[in-house]
Amino acid sequence: MTNGRVHVEGDVARLRTLVNATHLPRGDHSRRCQMMNWYEVELIRDERLWRMRRLVIDNAWFTGDPQVLLGK
Repeated sequence: MTNGRVHVEGDVARLRTLVNATHLPRGDHSRRCQMMNWYEVELIRDERLWRMRRLVIDNAWFTGDPQVLLGK
């Protein structure tokens, strides 16, 4: 997770961050898929906790075998 930005306004917070993920099949690391996604999260304060109210994930790029992401 990089470039995280948080904006808090009262009991609502908005987080935007860039997330890089690499997925490898459990028994076969010769295959992989890698992606970078923008995450936008809206959170609301619930007493002492922050809870997600909305989550949007936008793919920035993807490379590799899509079957890996599907668990195949």
